[in-house]
Amino acid sequence: MTPDGRRILSAGEGGWRLWDAYSLQPIRKFFGHEGPIRVLACAGYSEIALSGGDATCRIWDLATGDKQAVLRDDAFSGAACLSPDGMFALTGTNRGGIKLWHAATGRLLRAMGQEGPKVTVLSMSHDGRFVVSGNNFGEFALWDLAEGKCARRFQSYESRAVSVSLSRDNRYVLAAVERGYPVMYRLASGRPLRTFTQGGTLATACLSPSGRFAVTAGQEGLFLWDVGMQEPLRVYEEGLGGVDSAALSPEGGFVATRGADHRLKLWMLDWELEVADPGPWDPKAEPFLTAFCTRRTPYSGKLPEELMPTDEEVTACLTRKGKAAWGEEDFELLLHELGAAGFGGIDREAVRKRFSQLSDSWTGPPEELFPLEPGLHPPEGGWTDHPGLWERFDAALEESKTLLGAGDETGALMALRRARGVEGFSGNAEALSRWASFQRAYPVAKLTSAYEAKGVVLPAFGAPVSCLGLDPVTRAALVGLAPQGPVQERLVSLGLVHGAKGPAWEVRRSAFHQEQAVIAMDMIPGGKALVADSEGRVILYNTAKDRVVRELPFFGTGIKDLRLCPRARMALIVDAKLGVVLMDVASGATMRSIPGQAAHPSPDWSRVFVANERNLGLWDMLLGKEILSMDRAGVTKVLRMSGDGSLGVTGSDRGKVKLWDLAQGSCLATWDGHKGAATALAIDPRGLVAFSGGRDGEIKAWDLQAKTEVAMETWHQGPVTSLLLTPENTHLVSTGLDHVIKVWALDWELSMAGLEEREAIAEPMLHSFVAMQTPYWTSLPKSREPSEEDVVRALTRKGRAQWGPKEFQVLLYRMQWAGLGAQDSDTVLTRLAGLVDEAGNGA
Repeated sequence: MTPDGRRILSAGEGGWRLWDAYSLQPIRKFFGHEGPIRVLACAGYSEIALSGGDATCRIWDLATGDKQAVLRDDAFSGAACLSPDGMFALTGTNRGGIKLWHAATGRLLRAMGQEGPKVTVLSMSHDGRFVVSGNNFGEFALWDLAEGKCARRFQSYESRAVSVSLSRDNRYVLAAVERGYPVMYRLASGRPLRTFTQGGTLATACLSPSGRFAVTAGQEGLFLWDVGMQEPLRVYEEGLGGVDSAALSPEGGFVATRGADHRLKLWMLDWELEVADPGPWDPKAEPFLTAFCTRRTPYSGKLPEELMPTDEEVTACLTRKGKAAWGEEDFELLLHELGAAGFGGIDREAVRKRFSQLSDSWTGPPEELFPLEPGLHPPEGGWTDHPGLWERFDAALEESKTLLGAGDETGALMALRRARGVEGFSGNAEALSRWASFQRAYPVAKLTSAYEAKGVVLPAFGAPVSCLGLDPVTRAALVGLAPQGPVQERLVSLGLVHGAKGPAWEVRRSAFHQEQAVIAMDMIPGGKALVADSEGRVILYNTAKDRVVRELPFFGTGIKDLRLCPRARMALIVDAKLGVVLMDVASGATMRSIPGQAAHPSPDWSRVFVANERNLGLWDMLLGKEILSMDRAGVTKVLRMSGDGSLGVTGSDRGKVKLWDLAQGSCLATWDGHKGAATALAIDPRGLVAFSGGRDGEIKAWDLQAKTEVAMETWHQGPVTSLLLTPENTHLVSTGLDHVIKVWALDWELSMAGLEEREAIAEPMLHSFVAMQTPYWTSLPKSREPSEEDVVRALTRKGRAQWGPKEFQVLLYRMQWAGLGAQDSDTVLTRLAGLVDEAGNGA
């Protein structure tokens, strides 16, 4: 929609139309593209528009219908936008970059970003100083146009980004992905503020000019929200059958939509208006005034007419400096913008006075790209299971903010920690979810408790659930079933979706039919899974393509557990007769064989924690020798290593759970965990808490720092078969022989970590990443049995670490999931390069 709200642009196959927004009569048709048009954009109050498709973007004059320029890029991804003055255009690429163009001439000025996921959406700020991009992985980034650098990143759900909407005061951004809820973020910190729980596939999300309201559209229809409320104000879905695209008028008076029936519709928004007497200047309107002055400040440089501009010349052409030039017509536009943003009650002369004051002292826009805002305001109301909870929360938050002062992120977290102590908070599933949204910015410190996650919908299974695999990137899950009859399915593929009533696991398909019960599986990023059945068949299965990649050599009927290394090169299989077998997946050759009845590899697969009939041991896979031995009582049924490999946890046939120091070989704690054997274990990535499940159906949590039990109300109506933590560490997923999967919300205390603590968390992750990306010396021979020398070479990492965009993206996810916040990719790459150089020098 054009910024004056009077015209609508709609695209189709090969061309697009300009419509009168009031009469819905076509004004003009535009042709020139050879295929479908994937993006349309307008530039401020100018008559410049952009259309994109068929590897080109075309610049048009709306008044005359003339084509002004063609931007050609074979890597064009279908994402594009225009600067407010129509001087510059930005386009996304299939390789993760962004390109800056001179709109009038079609000249390429700058390429920004490094190779990564496809850019699917772009949106320019209202002052033209930065742009927000979204990609295929649901990652959003803020780019400083003058510097050509990424200023901040923040992560939504791991799904294709479909829409980005910026508030006019540059404080907030509403980001939407195809499969997930729209999320509103604060630009100054990248922190999520609230989530809009619209289900189904999403198409668009946009903020009103005032930032107080939002419109979301998708498969379930058109939703109107008050950003401070939990439930939508209105749902427009009658006869729609889904909305493919939507645009909110600049003054927020109506919404234009295109539905599944390909018809263009207008929805009038019947607002309750507030009539106020003309009042004094409102400081909350200051960001709108600053953005207005920025747009009227001249650029400090000009592009050369013929020569290719240097990077310094491009920076100068994008940097505004000097006095803001404006006249009475501009002032009327400012009044119109303030009125649309909810500041129409400010006296006209008060606006003129403040505008004149700012203009007199104006030498250019402020250095910071977006204004900081004090505190972190939770949304109001919407939950009724604990009356008065949010009023008490808000009161405690306001009191803490008063004491701590404004603009301090640490102070904001302290305020939240104090506020969340109100009665009823921890028992409220929505409150826990709201609190968990801060885990991407602050590391966890201590587990307080866990509760069954309300509103999480899981399918019912007609058979015992024996095991579960979860892909942290694609959010896909694989469920192994152990039915008694010969007809039922054994392996089911799930996907995490978001319905109108909350998150849900939907059955995507029955992956394939197994003749025997599935007893063990492991899943790695990318969707590959290693699956074993009760007859000893072990397969490598690709969940995304729904096919068996490889079948490993036949094992006996006693497979107990298995693990798949991150790149699917090796597998660790525990068998009752053969013991612990390290196998090369490509050739099926045995690389190492160790006596044992339970095992778990270290994160870099250089060591394995093993339990046999006599003791516990730590084995070096390269040497094929035990390097540490530990005595233990009882038969060990399950064991796990911590993320850094320093701690081990075991569960015995007597139900005892023990904590081990794998550096010293000593037992640090023993707990009487279960009535009967321990059957499942999980440890959080930082080694703070271990979870155990038993034959008695109970699930227990153990604080590994304080060496005490954490109170949990978690159980199954039968033996627990597996435990998994979600990638974000916010939920625990459990399976049991009672035919169900359960999801438990984890109530973590968050740490106000300083720089040193954050570096202490990040450094081991970076070191581990470099180690895992260092190639192995050789592969095993396929034409003969491997010798010991062959095995040693195949287990020796040698050379320079190498990785691609997908591996690097997973690392950024893991750092964010560890509570380190959105990472600047350039900073992380610089540190990784240093570690690679150190490794190359023998460090």
